[in-house]
Amino acid sequence: HSLTIAAECALLLTGDFGYLELLRSQIKLLIENGKTREDGQLLIAVRHGPDGWGHLLWNPVTGTEQPVRMNELAHLYHASMSQEDRDLIKMVRDVDPDRDWDLVDNEGADAYNGKLEYSRFQFYEGQNPGWPEETLRAELGGALETYDEMVRDDRDAETIVEENRVAQNPVRTKALTHVALGAPQSVYHGGLSRATVRYFDADRARPGLPEDAAALVDELGPDSVGIQLVNVSRTETRRLVVQAGAFGEHRFTQVKYRAGDNQGSVPVDGKHFAVELPPSTSIRVEAGLRRFVNDPSYAFPWHEDRIPVPFQ
Repeated sequence: HSLTIAAECALLLTGDFGYLELLRSQIKLLIENGKTREDGQLLIAVRHGPDGWGHLLWNPVTGTEQPVRMNELAHLYHASMSQEDRDLIKMVRDVDPDRDWDLVDNEGADAYNGKLEYSRFQFYEGQNPGWPEETLRAELGGALETYDEMVRDDRDAETIVEENRVAQNPVRTKALTHVALGAPQSVYHGGLSRATVRYFDADRARPGLPEDAAALVDELGPDSVGIQLVNVSRTETRRLVVQAGAFGEHRFTQVKYRAGDNQGSVPVDGKHFAVELPPSTSIRVEAGLRRFVNDPSYAFPWHEDRIPVPFQ
């Protein structure tokens, strides 16, 4: 996790993709020193000691062996969008017969392994078209199940704090990050938000999608992003701003759009573009993208790159 965060932050601040080699080389080293079972399953190296490379996770005696996990690979590929890293993931997929990469695996905690990243990768490879609905349905189901358990819990607050090793939490954001932002979930231990695109409610002057609006990043490339935007309100127009990157670190070059029978292209040379969605309408945009060319900022689109300080 520390390598992933370091590489991502260095790239974010400098625009230098060479920093990703820190993470890439470590992943390749562990793969190269892995071992392959008779059925073709690759098991990654997880430690190195006096006896050389080890493959048992946690406990060298009673631990378990594991395939290459997707968490680090997903972050590496999201940062680089390079053919090299795409091919690396496909190689891992080809030596992973134990796993169904199309399956949306929402069972149990997923802070480390990135279980939901397998099916997300397949979607953008054109092999898992039902992924957006499946992953959102699974995440909603998990949130409702946790919420119901909390409602039925008749312990007092002090007992819950004393007995629960990990607090129950019905707030789930991973699938929304995947589907709407076109990115992996931020690294569990202190990673920054990742996003190919980010949204702002133009009418309420606040971050996030407007009420009744939905977004799906349906295509990702090294110099482009495809987005479907929908307004399900039957009476209200919704206006939103689309930003290139979580911190405006990318730059749009042009926007091609298709809404019903209307289509066209608009030149853009900046980190934002605005979309107006009349009632009950949808639009698909394909935006050209130059990645990691702007200094990152927490400023919102209407701050003109200045971060307001409410208290002096």
